[in-house]
Amino acid sequence: MDKDIISALVLATLLGAYIALGRRRGGPSQQVLGTLASSVSRMRALAQRDPKYLPVPGDGRAPMAGTEYYEAVSKELAAAGCRELGDRVEETPEGTLTAPSRWFVDGPGTACGWFGVVAAPNARVVRQVMYLFSEATGGDFYVTARGGGNAGTAAPPTQHLAECRWADGLARQLEVHRAQIPAGERATLTQVASMDDALALAGRMRLAKRDWRGRQPADALLELDLRQILQDRYPTVGAPLATYMKTQGLAG
Repeated sequence: MDKDIISALVLATLLGAYIALGRRRGGPSQQVLGTLASSVSRMRALAQRDPKYLPVPGDGRAPMAGTEYYEAVSKELAAAGCRELGDRVEETPEGTLTAPSRWFVDGPGTACGWFGVVAAPNARVVRQVMYLFSEATGGDFYVTARGGGNAGTAAPPTQHLAECRWADGLARQLEVHRAQIPAGERATLTQVASMDDALALAGRMRLAKRDWRGRQPADALLELDLRQILQDRYPTVGAPLATYMKTQGLAG
């Protein structure tokens, strides 16, 4: 699954504790800012990197949060008329592997996506996430997140995002996803038939995001990223974190 999203969800899990610690001390400490800045900087770097997808190895190197999650989602996919394309892991820049993501395509073949399980280090609770995405001929992409929200770095206005709670279920996610696509674009959606098709579509979406990010002024992009990543924590942490990142050379 996309490491940008994984990093955002892990950061969100940790952020509450950091903010609470900062409040008790009268504001976010340098240690807290340093931890957050390191995480945000890594996310921004990952947004510039194409992920390396690999088949799931049989030697246990890929972490697993529990096969029951994948078994349950397989049943949900089948019930919704979706077809599984296979599982993939990502290799991180350090050479480690992420937990597997399960890729699939809907019945009409115009929406593909992946399911994964995310856990912060030492966290007892895992988080299930699922993303659907479709590509229109004009260059717009439509994304619907379930459980993951709008995690990740800032994306261009041509990448439209809808959100569902995990408890809403896949059938509802598919309904929300199809509803956000304008009627005039539904006939132009890219057809997905295989894992290669799904990975290629995801790659084009990342490339469009990367190209757009490369055209934004550095300070404006940092602010957009921090607003996207921090969400409702931005008014509390955004300004001091931006200042810290600039003074530490982490804002580029």
